Amino acid sequence: MTNEHFYKKNTKDGLNSYCIPCSFKKSREWVDNNPDKQKVLLLRKVANKTEVQKQRSRDSARERNLNGKHKKWQQENKDKIKKYREKRLTHKEHEISDFEWASCKVYFNNSCAYCGLSEVKHREIYNQRLHKEHAINDGKNDISNCIPSCKLCNGKKWILDFNDWYIPSNEVYTEQRYLRIINWLMEDCHKIHN
Repeated sequence: MTNEHFYKKNTKDGLNSYCIPCSFKKSREWVDNNPDKQKVLLLRKVANKTEVQKQRSRDSARERNLNGKHKKWQQENKDKIKKYREKRLTHKEHEISDFEWASCKVYFNNSCAYCGLSEVKHREIYNQRLHKEHAINDGKNDISNCIPSCKLCNGKKWILDFNDWYIPSNEVYTEQRYLRIINWLMEDCHKIHN
C-alpha cells in the first residue's frame, strides 16, 4: 500500500482502504445509484464555497480597516508567510516534463478535458494557456493526476476531486469526456513513454 496506488486518507496508515481504480469504480457506482443525493452534496459544497469566499472577503476588509495592524503583522512574520507560500507552491507545481504535458494536451485534442473548449479559443477568451489541473486535489503532482482544464472549469472545480465535481448533473459533463478522462488517469498516461 503506497501513495502510488492509494489515495491519502485520515486513517492510521494514512491511506484509503480502496486502491485508485476501485475508488473510481466505487465513486461512479454511488453517483449512478444516488443522482439526487449527489446533486444535494454538490449544491452544499458550492454553497459552502460561496459562503467561505464571502466570509474571507469580509475578514480581509476587516483586517484592512484595523489601522495597519495586519501590515505590521506581515512585516513581523515574514518567515511564517514564506513557509505558507512555499507549502502552497509545492502542491501547486506539477512534476511534468514538456513532452508529458504536450502528450496530455494532444490526448485531449488540445482542449479542456471537462468542457471541450479548445486551447485556441481559450487563448482568445482568457489570453492564457490551458491549466494543468489536478484531477484529485490532494493527489500526485505528476502526469498521472493531470489533465488540461480551461480557466472556468478549473475555477468551478476548485478543491473538489474529479469524481465529486465532474458528474452527470454538471452542466459541462458528457459521458464521452468522462470516459476519456478515466482512461487517461488509469491507463493511457502511463503509455506516453513507451
